Amino acid sequence: MPHAILAEEDRLFRDTVRSWVDAEIGKDWCRALEREEDSFPHDFWDKLCAFGAHGIGIPEEYGGQGGSIVTQVLFARELARTAAGVGWVWGVTSFSGGQGVLGAGSEGQKQRFLPEIAAGRLKTAMAFTEAGGGTDLLGGMQTTATRVGGGWRLKGERSGAPAPAWPITCFLWPAPTGMCSAAPTASLCSSCHAMPGA
Repeated sequence: MPHAILAEEDRLFRDTVRSWVDAEIGKDWCRALEREEDSFPHDFWDKLCAFGAHGIGIPEEYGGQGGSIVTQVLFARELARTAAGVGWVWGVTSFSGGQGVLGAGSEGQKQRFLPEIAAGRLKTAMAFTEAGGGTDLLGGMQTTATRVGGGWRLKGERSGAPAPAWPITCFLWPAPTGMCSAAPTASLCSSCHAMPGA
C-alpha cells in the first residue's frame, strides 16, 4: 500500500537509512558514547562520513548528496531510533551549518563551506550566550555587529561559555530588528563572514 505522504524515493531512502542504522549504529554503542559527555564522538562522526550523511540536503553542485529538508528529517528520524543523544552532532552541522549557509550564504560562502560540510571535514556548532536571553534566544539577543574597515565590530556580552581552544569562524545573520542573530565576542572570532543582508 502506498504511503499517503512520502514519495516512493523518500520511502526508499528511509528504508536504506533504517537498514544502515540497524547494522552500524547500535543502541548500546550510542549509550556508551553518550556517557562520554566530555569527548566528541569521532567514531560516530566517521561512520556518518562513510555513509555520506553529512551531504544529505546539500545540493550535488556543492559536493552533497542532494535531497530536501524532508530527506534530512527522514535521516534524523531513523538515526534517532538508536542515537537520539549523540545524533545531534550530525543535526547541528546539517541543519544550522549546512542549511544555514545554503539558505543565507553568498555564492562564495556556499562554494567554500558546503563541500567541506558535505565531506564531513567541517563541523559546526551553535552557542547562544546572551546574558539576558534566557530561553528567548532571538527575542533576548542584544549583540550587534557593525561593519568596519576590513571586518566587523561585535558588541555584546558573553556569559556561561568558556573561550574555546580552537579558531572560530563567525557567521552574521541578518535579523528583522537590524541585530545579528549570531555573533560571539570579537576576541573569540578568528574570521567573520556576513550573510547577504547582514
